[in-house]
Amino acid sequence: MKIKSIIFLLAIVTFVFLGCSKDEGNGGEKVSGVKVTVTVTGIKEGDSFYTSFFGMDPNGKRLSWKVNGKMYEANSDVDLYTEDFLGSTTTYIGEVVDIASATVVVDASAADGNSYTVSIKVEQDGEIMHNVQKTVTGDDGIDMKNYMVVGDIDIGFN
Repeated sequence: MKIKSIIFLLAIVTFVFLGCSKDEGNGGEKVSGVKVTVTVTGIKEGDSFYTSFFGMDPNGKRLSWKVNGKMYEANSDVDLYTEDFLGSTTTYIGEVVDIASATVVVDASAADGNSYTVSIKVEQDGEIMHNVQKTVTGDDGIDMKNYMVVGDIDIGFN
């Protein structure tokens, strides 16, 4: 079961970052716009879900994310918790431009007897780069955190 968690997490965090490196071509840097869609369905009180993502521009400056139409303050992470998905909103869409690197944190577990579904879709410049889904159960959660990628260079788990 842990292997499935690792594969899911690798898919989630690899999605954005493989497509966000600088392009070589016309001599200039190409940075892109990224949209991350996180959907959690079937989650209940007693379950646990957390995700966070942030990005940096080519100059190493933290970026401001727009989530569900609300602009986050500059240099802030997007943090979503179980409570954010218990109400009528089960989908959050984060958008950012001029992204050169990013980090995604995912942690999920289900209470005994419950399961819920986590879906994450990543688009770069309007093109779907990754679209992954995982069912979280009491026996099979997501427990890897802080998978960082800079451009397309994997710098590992922390």
